[in-house]
Amino acid sequence: MEAPTGVVTLVFVEGPAGLDPRAGLAAAGGFEVKSSPGACMAAFAEAGAAVRFALGAQLQAAPAGVRVGIATGEAIVERDTATGRADYFGPTVNRAARIMNAAHPGQTLLSETARAAAGDIATVRDLGEHRLRGIERPERLHLALPPEWSAREFPPLRTLRTVPTNLPPQSSTFVGRDKELVDLASLLESPGARFVTVTGGAGVGKTRLAVREAAARVDRTAGGVWFADLAEERGADGIARVVAEAMGHSGVGTDAVAATGAAIEARGPVLIVLDTFDLHLAHAAATAGAWAARAPQARFLFTSRVPIGLPGERELRIEPLPDNDAIRLFADRAREARPDFELGLENAGDVARICSELDGLPLAIELAAARVRIMRPAEMVKKLGQKFQLLRSARKDTTARQMTLAAAIEWSEEQLAPWERSALRQLSVFRGGCCAEAADAVVDLAAHPGAPAGSAAARALVTRGLLVAREGEFGTRFAMSRTLLDYASSRLPAEGPEGRGAVEERHTAWVVKFAAYLESPAALGDARDFARPEIENVFAVQDRLQGRKGSERTVAEVVASIRSSFLRRGPLQEGADRFAKAREAFGSAQTDADIQIAMKLALGHLRILRAMGKWKEALVIAEESVRLGRLRPPAGLLTDSLWELAYTAGSFSDYQRSDAALAEAEQIARDTNNTIRLVSCLFLKTARIRGLGDAAGALVVAEEALELARQRPERADAFAEALNGVANALSETSDPVGSIRLFREAMAIDERLGNESGMAMRLGNLGDALCDVGEFPAALEAYDKAAAIDRRLGRQTYVMYGLIRRSAAVRALGDPAGALALLEQARPQLDRTGSGQLHVIWVHHRLQALLSLGLAAAVAGEYEEALRLSRADEDAVKAAGAVSLGVRALLRLGRAAEARTVFTREFPAGVPLKLSSTDRFMLFATQALVYEATGATDEARASALEAAELARQLLRSHGPRNAVLAEFLQDVTRLRG
Repeated sequence: MEAPTGVVTLVFVEGPAGLDPRAGLAAAGGFEVKSSPGACMAAFAEAGAAVRFALGAQLQAAPAGVRVGIATGEAIVERDTATGRADYFGPTVNRAARIMNAAHPGQTLLSETARAAAGDIATVRDLGEHRLRGIERPERLHLALPPEWSAREFPPLRTLRTVPTNLPPQSSTFVGRDKELVDLASLLESPGARFVTVTGGAGVGKTRLAVREAAARVDRTAGGVWFADLAEERGADGIARVVAEAMGHSGVGTDAVAATGAAIEARGPVLIVLDTFDLHLAHAAATAGAWAARAPQARFLFTSRVPIGLPGERELRIEPLPDNDAIRLFADRAREARPDFELGLENAGDVARICSELDGLPLAIELAAARVRIMRPAEMVKKLGQKFQLLRSARKDTTARQMTLAAAIEWSEEQLAPWERSALRQLSVFRGGCCAEAADAVVDLAAHPGAPAGSAAARALVTRGLLVAREGEFGTRFAMSRTLLDYASSRLPAEGPEGRGAVEERHTAWVVKFAAYLESPAALGDARDFARPEIENVFAVQDRLQGRKGSERTVAEVVASIRSSFLRRGPLQEGADRFAKAREAFGSAQTDADIQIAMKLALGHLRILRAMGKWKEALVIAEESVRLGRLRPPAGLLTDSLWELAYTAGSFSDYQRSDAALAEAEQIARDTNNTIRLVSCLFLKTARIRGLGDAAGALVVAEEALELARQRPERADAFAEALNGVANALSETSDPVGSIRLFREAMAIDERLGNESGMAMRLGNLGDALCDVGEFPAALEAYDKAAAIDRRLGRQTYVMYGLIRRSAAVRALGDPAGALALLEQARPQLDRTGSGQLHVIWVHHRLQALLSLGLAAAVAGEYEEALRLSRADEDAVKAAGAVSLGVRALLRLGRAAEARTVFTREFPAGVPLKLSSTDRFMLFATQALVYEATGATDEARASALEAAELARQLLRSHGPRNAVLAEFLQDVTRLRG
């Protein structure tokens, strides 16, 4: 029979090895999943049929009977690839197996759902709720018996309720933390581990994780697992009394610590869970330390914001939930609050936003999910600014400090010394964290005698579990969760040195100082992105001062200082908005200093706009920036502005203006010994020469740029750009394999620098080089990775360009229709940019796709326009391609004479020698086909021989899978004779 699917009833049977429990299985409507001597697992579509089969198996095995566990629910069905057999996986399988393990011979145990689904059963007993190993929620079990056995009695079930424990019952499921559970189990089982501490901030789920792991150990710990909540206790005696009461001992007398130690010792192997022990660190040695010395079989599991400090302690620090687990937790708790809640397309974005804004804190997420009873996730998103009023609980199984998010954080804050509390509140002025120098500059604890400096205070808060300290490229950085930040910020007093106004003033002063550093030779001469960690702090200053009269210059200076960082890592739309606001507020430049600020703002703005595909706007700003630079020119900024004008004007095929701007920028860079900008000028010059069809000349210029970049080893970004230029030139000469190696070398530099935009550019170029050697699947993978980065950064122009590039690989893999669809997908963004340069590339790929589809008439009708566009863009390579495509289309239509006329008109002196080997091979092959079609046999053979010689070179350098070789090689071989 077929394996049942959906909601099924699973049966586990175990008896003596000589018994065959499968007898009668098929007749009862059961599907055999797997079996072994004396045991089997079966699946039924009907719960009643499963019970009847089980009771029959009991009678067959009389008088002792067999052990049977039955559970009903949804299960995952998969087929073994080797045997084809169906198998079942999921919680229902685990539950049925655990229920059978709890049974004694002769008992048929049913889960609550199975009992409800089975209908009438002759003899059934409700055995109450039982805790099963590995299953968090208690399960109500029922005993089904054959009528003949109705008077039988059995020992207590083999469930966790027979083992002593007082662990608090958990009324909700446990979500996520798979790795943490494995790590915690490993720590508890490691040799000599007497003390294990789960640490983390408020609301992160320390207690829940500890209880979850402790519950899994109840049936393996003979002396029991005991839970002691120490949140309300004080002193060693108070701790001891709570632990003693947890184990069922009251009236421990005057020496509570000693009496509790004796009780622990008497129980042998025991696990004591000591919750919120960070309130009692001073008493750790006198309590848990002394008890461990007296009771060698005892283990202690602590929850605390910080390590306890006992010798041999193992720590497991847990962080907020990752995105996927946070969303799963929200959905699970929302279904508990409202059973008809479903996570779908209409609310998934809102749920993700809620979880992100709540920093993945389980407590906060659970409190938020409970609100779906009265509001939709979209409504919650609007109220996240009032999260402390929004997130309140009505659950009866939570402690007072877990009833609201504010209470959980307030409870943690109350444990701080006054100076620690003040430092926490002052540090909330930072966005995105702060470095030690910034903490020292902003935090003022002069009113607290003996208090440390700001950075030392931040480190103290790290040990309290309220801040995190991360070591990075630029040293230690302190940060707090957004939830804690919002709370601490709301507690800043209004007045005084520790008040909001004074703290914000010191914060602004620090950001202004940092912005000045970013413009210093030390920062400008380094490839590292110093600005990235402080961008959020720059935004905080801009938001605070934007629109405040007299603050326009301060805002302009700090925003201008981060102009390079956005281009590397985005998000570009936010960057564009920030720069637009700052430029509008700053107004017209009057002094030399104002001109420099205005130019820096303009450069940052136009680069972001260009990357977003808003090239027309970028060109206007580039022209304005050059105009400002000519008024009182700081040479470096004028060179940057001219370079941007050259790049953007060239994109619109305005090469008269582009070439003039580039030549001027190059000359200024040489005159002022500006090596880095000269490398960029030569990079752009390389691309221009390549477009003119001089691949060898482009390589010479690219190699000059690379040699210059080697002279500035501290500017790895310039070296990566120069590598990219050489690699592009190599891919069009005779060494695409070498270009692939250089692209990957440049990508490694980008990755080290965190230059995501550079990485995306290199990945796109790598894809082109991989296409050159016929590695089309690998090329598609590179294009996909580039597109993912471009979409994340908001680089819409490059997303569109990626579609055009991708079409070439798709076409080469035999799907010209798919290639044409990609090009149509790119067209709207292409039209928005207005770029003649990109339009030429798009048209060229479109003609190739049309010809591959056999639409020669369409190509014959459109190639002249493609040729005109190529000439307007001064792109000799694309012009040659358009001629080849048009001529081949005419030949396929039988218009050989016209094809010969076109080819001769465009190349009266023969195939240009400066073109790359690939392009020359294409043109000689096309010429050979034209001569053949017009009866010029000798000329056809001569052209084919020229093409064959180039083909031999290309086969060595590009390989036989190169698309151009694949297109023409057969005809060339035939025509050369």
